[in-house]
Amino acid sequence: AGFQNNFSFGVELGRENVDRSGYTLPGTSAGTCTPALVASGDCTSLSNPNPNQAYTGTITRNYYGTDTDADTRALWAFDTLELTQQWLLNMGLRYDYFDTTAKTTAATGVTRIEDTSEFITGQLGLVYKPVENGSIYVSYATSATPPGSTLGEAMESNALSSTVRSDMQPEETTNYEIGTKWDLLDNRLSLGAAVFRTEKDNARVLASDFTYENVGKTRVDGYELTATGRLTRKWNVFAGYSYLDSELVEGGAVGGRTGAVTSLTNPDNGNQLANTPNHSFSLWTTYDVTDKFAVGGGAFYVDEVYGNTANTLMVDSYWRYDAMASYKVNKNLDFQVNVQNLTDETYYDKAYGAHYASQAAGRTALLSTNFHF
Repeated sequence: AGFQNNFSFGVELGRENVDRSGYTLPGTSAGTCTPALVASGDCTSLSNPNPNQAYTGTITRNYYGTDTDADTRALWAFDTLELTQQWLLNMGLRYDYFDTTAKTTAATGVTRIEDTSEFITGQLGLVYKPVENGSIYVSYATSATPPGSTLGEAMESNALSSTVRSDMQPEETTNYEIGTKWDLLDNRLSLGAAVFRTEKDNARVLASDFTYENVGKTRVDGYELTATGRLTRKWNVFAGYSYLDSELVEGGAVGGRTGAVTSLTNPDNGNQLANTPNHSFSLWTTYDVTDKFAVGGGAFYVDEVYGNTANTLMVDSYWRYDAMASYKVNKNLDFQVNVQNLTDETYYDKAYGAHYASQAAGRTALLSTNFHF
């Protein structure tokens, strides 16, 4: 009797620009605060700072920096074939043209670096529905991260650099996944489970001549469990858990502070990847107090993470608690208040190898207005 076909395609055009420079503050060659600097206001005590002390030191704008432009042009197409009532086939292709130019201004002059990348990525998935309320699927997908894709910002591991070889290629990511989804209790409860592997090839690593090349590799194996339910007419619950087992498969050569390679074999090979928690969990629930007024709350847990692949720098695990309330004025207008980090807990959501971590936001309230047409 044939099959049904759902086809879509699109075009993407984009341009981004980042102009990054800095400011210079006075200090000492030892990097410590002397009594004279403390008295001048150029620095203060880290262990006992005075929040009311006015800063009277000097701040000088440093006009040296990096101006980066990134242009993206892409074409994509996606097709879903319903082969039978039980079998569906998903296919997709995407072509990207990515051009990045970075101009770095220093005391010695201006250095211009340019990189152009073209790549094709895609996805392929097969879904089997043994019964109407359940499905089993397998999927394969690829993606790519070209050099300079996040415009060379300070925490960009894939930025353009004067020490990068001119033929740098995009980092390539491949994802394999097998999962299942089931709707139970007259479609009031949905359960899902999946196991997956994510491999990154062509990762940028240090080479023997102290430049960079695409020979690195990482791998993440994991699984996730989800549950979404409308337990009663007024009560909704969502829960999710994921486990990630990450590994630096090949980290490339190791460089020292003197600008020389100290080892061609990376001692971090086999270690856990940075900022990749083993365990994470979320629980969120909402309750319709009336037809117009609803409240909700939830808890989020993230396991401890390392800031480097040497696994020597770490930030602790944390729990975060959020809440919300919404009011529906009419079918076209509603208001919602979200409060994140209810307990105003101090925690860090990302760590880095250079002796610092990103502190997450404290208690935060957001008011939103939604219009429906």
